[in-house]
Amino acid sequence: MQQYFQVYYLVISTFFQKISRNFLINLFFQPSNMTNQASSNQLAPALGYQKIPVQQQHIKKLTVDLLAGMITGWVSVITLQPLDMIKTTMQTSSNKQSILGCAKEIYQKSKMKGFYKGMLFPLIGSSFFSAIYYGSNEQMKKLICFLSNHKYDRTSLPLQYVFFSGSFAGLTTSCVSIPIEHVKIRLQTQKNQQYTGSIDCFKKILRNHGVVGLYKSSILQLSRDFIGCGSFFVMYDITKRYFKKQNNGELDKLRLFLSGCVAGMSYWPLCFPLDVIKTKMQSDSFVKPQFQNIKDCALQIYRYENRGFLNFYKGFLISNIRSIPNSAIALFTFENVLGFLSKLFGIQKPKH
Repeated sequence: MQQYFQVYYLVISTFFQKISRNFLINLFFQPSNMTNQASSNQLAPALGYQKIPVQQQHIKKLTVDLLAGMITGWVSVITLQPLDMIKTTMQTSSNKQSILGCAKEIYQKSKMKGFYKGMLFPLIGSSFFSAIYYGSNEQMKKLICFLSNHKYDRTSLPLQYVFFSGSFAGLTTSCVSIPIEHVKIRLQTQKNQQYTGSIDCFKKILRNHGVVGLYKSSILQLSRDFIGCGSFFVMYDITKRYFKKQNNGELDKLRLFLSGCVAGMSYWPLCFPLDVIKTKMQSDSFVKPQFQNIKDCALQIYRYENRGFLNFYKGFLISNIRSIPNSAIALFTFENVLGFLSKLFGIQKPKH
């Protein structure tokens, strides 16, 4: 295990020294007097580790981050799957439906189990997805601070650092979430019971259409996650700072929960049209596709019923109804589980 993490940080160090250091600094930060070469022993403290090889205490910290992320993912999927099912049904339906009307239709067809259709795959992937999502966000913040000669303080980072770290976290998890979302959408929108479950759907798409089929419309999801996740973490930080300023530097559990709600509201406004196009493309038939490409799909959505740009926000309300509690529950769960596990493992809890 120690050898694995040693190799991991050496690879990250080499990558950013040789490829990304100058690009990131020139694009996002003011010029600094940083030396041209940063050794792996310099990089390790910037990431919260004292030296390489990685010591037991630092492995504990990473383990706590990963476990907190895993638990957060499970809680989010189980509690909010019904709202996600309603959102997908509304986006792919050719009929104009209200939220309650859509929920009623799902219940009449399949009872309560209809709201949890396609949940197995997201539940399996959520542990890995959530752990990498929160972990990569924190590590990227530390790395950017190191590259720009900026002192790392989790509670007061420049917002451009926060945005880029959040966007990076979104991109790192997309490699897992793209096929998971694709399988989920196929199951939620199928009309002839072509797939018996998540595993069956995954196998059939992979066998008949290969990896390219699984990652259909990946560019749309990558763009969505880059914009959405960056906005998400920026608003989370802004709201926490506001509450702390109003409360003498303290952030209680209620204000922490409300900060998550605000973060949830900020995810969708800019990137929702990308999600609508992605959902349409991923639910389209492989055999007789309705859409030739992304541009054709966007044009057909725009022209449908002469509603223009409003069609790109079909299902926006239910997405926010889902996103607000999802973000609040996820961030609240992560912060509290992180605190509990930190105490359990005997390490210092990070500041909010």
